[in-house]
Amino acid sequence: IALLAVIVLAFSYTVITLNKQKKLSQLKNDFINNLTHEFKTPIFSISLASGLLRKSDEVKGNEKLTKYTELIDNEGKRLKSQVDKVLQMALIDSGNFKLEKRQIDLHALIIKVAKSFELVINERGGELKLELDADQQVVSADETHVNNIIYNLLDNAQKYTDHKPEIVITTINEGEGVALSVRDNGIGMGREAQRFIFDKFYRAESGNVHNVKGFGLGLSYVKRMMTAHKGQVEVKSELGVGSSFILVFPHNVNK
Repeated sequence: IALLAVIVLAFSYTVITLNKQKKLSQLKNDFINNLTHEFKTPIFSISLASGLLRKSDEVKGNEKLTKYTELIDNEGKRLKSQVDKVLQMALIDSGNFKLEKRQIDLHALIIKVAKSFELVINERGGELKLELDADQQVVSADETHVNNIIYNLLDNAQKYTDHKPEIVITTINEGEGVALSVRDNGIGMGREAQRFIFDKFYRAESGNVHNVKGFGLGLSYVKRMMTAHKGQVEVKSELGVGSSFILVFPHNVNK
């Protein structure tokens, strides 16, 4: 009887603790959602104002003002990107997201995202190459999330490079899917960092001492989304040489 009483008490305590943890997790997600949504309005206002400033004749005729408006615009976009990452992870953690899959042309999406990075990479004297060799590049996927996946990988590739960024995006057909690779000549990672690089909030030591800061959410998001798409993701990296991220998207929605 005493043993049974102890087991019942232990079970009750465990259930109560789990319920508290669940409530705390819900409160955390609600707080993150409310906080990030509150940031959305001022970020949109900053973006709108900087866009109007860039088009004005006063700014166009003043080189210094042009640089200032470009700085405001770029920092606004960076802030929006960070807020979007937090929102994306909060949505995934809540379990309230659903993939809107349809047939998309992976090559067209890659070209679209790559164009948004051409300016910043060219300004640093680097180069972005596309080697899109897959014959069957149409996959069943959520276009918004695949767009974010490619954006996150390209963003990391150009940020974590100390010198002129040389980035190569390749595609090939592999089995019953398309393999997409993003290769860079950046600072790279050691084996220890590669073990945890897809964990949420993980920041490699090189990431903390590098002049680029972040939340450690980008690659976690990539991993979670590839799993949701029933795809695969792996990393190959070497310190001081660079990194390659390989994604495999299945053609069939049910695979």
